[in-house]
Amino acid sequence: MIVQGPIIQSQLTDSAKFGGKWISGFRNLPLSSFFIYIGSDATYKDPIMRDYQGAIELYNNMKALTWRGDPVVDPHTGLISNYVVPGDPVTSKGWYEGSGWPGGEAPRSCRYLMTSGPFAMAVGDTQEVEIAIFMGMGADNLDSITKLRATAREIHMLFGNEIPNSVEETRGNLLHSYHLYQNYPNPFNPLTTIDFSIPVSDYAKINIYNITGQLVTTLLERKVKSGNHTIEFNAQDLASGIYLYQLQSGSFQDVKKMVLIK
Repeated sequence: MIVQGPIIQSQLTDSAKFGGKWISGFRNLPLSSFFIYIGSDATYKDPIMRDYQGAIELYNNMKALTWRGDPVVDPHTGLISNYVVPGDPVTSKGWYEGSGWPGGEAPRSCRYLMTSGPFAMAVGDTQEVEIAIFMGMGADNLDSITKLRATAREIHMLFGNEIPNSVEETRGNLLHSYHLYQNYPNPFNPLTTIDFSIPVSDYAKINIYNITGQLVTTLLERKVKSGNHTIEFNAQDLASGIYLYQLQSGSFQDVKKMVLIK
């Protein structure tokens, strides 16, 4: 999992994490594409190794294209996607290996490529990228995905705050404060997940706005229990672009940006 992407110059209102501190006027790039390799598949085959043609194929994959340079198309929506198999096998939604891939591949051993970019580097420049490699094992394959997601959220929580002595301490601290987390995946098409935490049972509201500040939809508007919450946003009917999502609960409010790419 990419925890911290490379930084690029941005608006003065933005901030990027670099060298363990926040720098204004920059932003961290998110995961921009995800590609998988299945050796026996004609479209998702491994790039040719130790050959210039293989370098071209790999670079195409980094740009969210097939090795031939064709766009990746979601078999469910027919729309171009920067992410291969971005669906959810736990809830049986979207494009995923097995029953979620019409005419496609069953779950099997495969390799994958995560890309964050593009960005330019000057001679002597420095970039910092942080990743997490982690595991989770549940009662079966689907429960293991649920365990992995829970661990992923804890890693993001640890990364965004001072590192505590233990995961248990992290959980305890989070339940005493409000948090609105960055949606994932981001960019997305058309589904993304928004996590938030509140310390007490209270009324919570999540609004989605376009980049001009116009209200697009109200995703949540009800009383919720204290603790961590996850809500899914489907932007199927929206155009590509930058959107804002805002959490309001009690006197707390926070806004974050997300990018829809179709």
